[in-house]
Amino acid sequence: GEPEDSGCNLCIQGRPHAWALNISEWRAAWAATLRRADRVVAPSKSVADKVHRYLPHLVIQVAPHAEPPITFPRIVKVALLGALSRSKGLAIALAVAEFAERTRSPLTLRLIGHAAEPLPKYLTATGSYDADDLPGLIAVERPDVLWLPSQVPETFSFTLSTAIASGLPIVASDLGSFPERLQGIAKALLLPFDASPESWHHALLPRLWQRYSNVAVGS
Repeated sequence: GEPEDSGCNLCIQGRPHAWALNISEWRAAWAATLRRADRVVAPSKSVADKVHRYLPHLVIQVAPHAEPPITFPRIVKVALLGALSRSKGLAIALAVAEFAERTRSPLTLRLIGHAAEPLPKYLTATGSYDADDLPGLIAVERPDVLWLPSQVPETFSFTLSTAIASGLPIVASDLGSFPERLQGIAKALLLPFDASPESWHHALLPRLWQRYSNVAVGS
């Protein structure tokens, strides 16, 4: 709040600095330094204005700090749903996550739910949830594609029902009830349950690129 000199000196007494100067001595010492400078540069007008309170005639050049360009990577966020065990595709999910990490792929995996085994850092999880909370969790996580890599036939799958209702692209195993329930859904893609990690990985990526392309054309 930049109080008057008495307020500043009270603060210095409570938090003394190494030079043992009061506020007037401090400002006088630095004013002399600034006046001797060939050029005074402030990173923002705010800083220049504060210095001008005490040295109104000082010429200050405002120049933001030099910074390297900031770039953001394109991330393909793939969400798995529910309790991820070996029968639900945990092994293949770990293999795909490891492949993406090793190849520096834009694909990133997120489990909305919990896993039956400890997960590596490149496959994160939200933790357990109540079934009624799943739509809200999907909305919060905002995945680009949903992945159901079950390794055993599903008799129905309420999780698939939520996935279909989300309207998001779905990649799933060609097992059990999945083929019949996903028949006619344009954004659904089925792969053999024993497909290679590379095949799953590549199946998850192009669907997003196609969607980005559609957005670009539409705009």
